[in-house]
Parts: sequence; C-alpha cells; structure tokens
Amino acid sequence: MTRYRLPVDLGDEVASYGLSDLLESLGVAHRYEDATEPARVKYRFADYYAPKQLIDYVAVAPLPLPEEARAFLAAHAKTYTPVTFE
Repeated sequence: MTRYRLPVDLGDEVASYGLSDLLESLGVAHRYEDATEPARVKYRFADYYAPKQLIDYVAVAPLPLPEEARAFLAAHAKTYTPVTFE
C-alpha cells in the first residue's frame, strides 16, 4: 500500500474515483502521452484522510519489455537447445 499527500482536497468523492479520474481531478492526466497507460494500471483505493489530504492506495502496473528485448528473446528461443543432464 502506498500513502500519498494530495496537493488539493478532493473530498469524499475520491473513494469512487478510478486512477484516470483521480489523475484528471488532480490536473495531471495530460502528462501521460498514451491515454491508455493509466488504464493498464490495476488501481484500488484504500483510504483517504481529508484533514491531511492523505490517500492510501494500491497500484500494480505491468511493465512491457522493450522491443529490443522482445526481438532478442524471440530470436534466442528459436535457436535454444535445452541442457540435459544424464
């Protein structure tokens, strides 16, 4: 779980926000070049302490392998011979 201090109080509605809604409300959604990027993140709200604007949440974001790594692994898999021990 991660705790983060929000720059503004988003009120009681913050518990119903998904990640995209939260980023939009904070005015930072434009920082993501790919609009689908926040949709890849599994986001779950945990708690919000309004007096100090602290939000607790859990987020998991699978990171894609770079194209160079995918190309290397695909080529390597075609030539790979498993090691066997007798």
